[in-house]
Amino acid sequence: DTTNQKLSHQAILKILDFFYGAGSTRAHAISGECEPFSLKNGDGIVFLLDGQSEINVVFNSHEFGNINQATASEIAAIITRAFAAKGIKGYAEAIGTENGIAVAVYSGALGLLGSVQVDGGLAQERLRFPLRIPLFDTLPGSPIWHGEKLDPSTFKMTWTASVLPPHIMKIQKGDYVIMDFVNANAMRGSYEVTDVSYAVDNSGSAANLVFFSITPDLRFPNNVDITQSSIGELVFYKKVRNTVVDLLHPSFISQYTPNGIDIILPATSLAVERTMEQAAYLHVDNSTDINLGPYVLDPQNGFAITAVSTTGTQKIAAQRNAGVLNVSSTAAFPPIGQLVLGFGTEFEIGPINYLEKLDDGHTFIIERSFLFPKDIPIGFDVTLLEQPTPYAPSNSTFGCVITNSSVGRIAAQEFIGNSIAAGVDVNQKVIYPGDRGLSGQGLPITGQKISDKVSVWAGDDVDQEGAGHHG
Repeated sequence: DTTNQKLSHQAILKILDFFYGAGSTRAHAISGECEPFSLKNGDGIVFLLDGQSEINVVFNSHEFGNINQATASEIAAIITRAFAAKGIKGYAEAIGTENGIAVAVYSGALGLLGSVQVDGGLAQERLRFPLRIPLFDTLPGSPIWHGEKLDPSTFKMTWTASVLPPHIMKIQKGDYVIMDFVNANAMRGSYEVTDVSYAVDNSGSAANLVFFSITPDLRFPNNVDITQSSIGELVFYKKVRNTVVDLLHPSFISQYTPNGIDIILPATSLAVERTMEQAAYLHVDNSTDINLGPYVLDPQNGFAITAVSTTGTQKIAAQRNAGVLNVSSTAAFPPIGQLVLGFGTEFEIGPINYLEKLDDGHTFIIERSFLFPKDIPIGFDVTLLEQPTPYAPSNSTFGCVITNSSVGRIAAQEFIGNSIAAGVDVNQKVIYPGDRGLSGQGLPITGQKISDKVSVWAGDDVDQEGAGHHG
């Protein structure tokens, strides 16, 4: 049983990693700052990966094109080499975020055994992996610290101003502080907080009642008064242990009985299928040719739409046709062509041939034989078609592909089913990002439909896949 469990866990974790990638299967931490990073020669950062020994990564000027304008790729490469030198399988890479290019550090172990923790280092203030705690939101006037070496292992930093630092209550023993005072360069470094206290007297003054202690090194003076000139000269960080459970879309294995495991699978995966029947193709072009993008591919009953559109200004009644279609403007449309009304809505009608545009700039002449199959309210979209059938793009004509989002997860479930060792009970739990209850919520077997979201996350047979969610 023990052997089977181990084989199953490793095989399944590798399958999950293939289909979902490191972003879902490996614990990781992402820097809060983005490139360029202004590092200093000799500064470092300390990582604890997978609960193993700490790795101190040191950044030296010769490793960068310009250490004051360091790129995320340069930093990631140095971190990865430092891990490899210590025999650690973790790694780092540059990743895009909404704010720019950041540094992500990944655990060596997959699943619940992996963890990433930053334990200090002066470079942390430049990278800012979570969790940073400055004492102030804005620096008060003339903040003063008095440093005193009580014994070789204790250096006490006492706050001498009357105002209480607003975030001092967030600091705990075991956190670390980064000190980079302009007028106390000998104390520059990263240190673990060994003690902390905060209080005020009867008058509300915090002077000489707020302090924190660290273990000094040999450079520290016995006594020193420091005027803090910026927030960044004294910043605290929490030692946050990042695990796969903390991820936005985690994929991992947990064991609930000696022979039973739960497998967590997000509804969407990195592995997708890109075929004519499993993808939508978008294309945008700056050309003045009106027949260029965007295009949407629907292989069953879709249209190849263009970017040319206007708004209908008349209410349309079913089973009628007056031979004209009134719109806001026909200026962008060619002399003759084909239209779709209400594209992508429940009122969608098309294709409709128009024979000419009237000189008033607001009227299409359409075929009198065409009868509108349904009512459509005023204000509907009128879109020019490239062709009345799905668009089949070539490699040179599309720049974005929207892929089928469920096929990778479905394939992962099939691979897992084929990789389970004998005697192991498996419960696969799919995490959907919306529409609670999957088909029972957004696309029910019976009752009123709420939304079409589930068709994005479910498989080819929504009702069959969602049957287990009903009740």
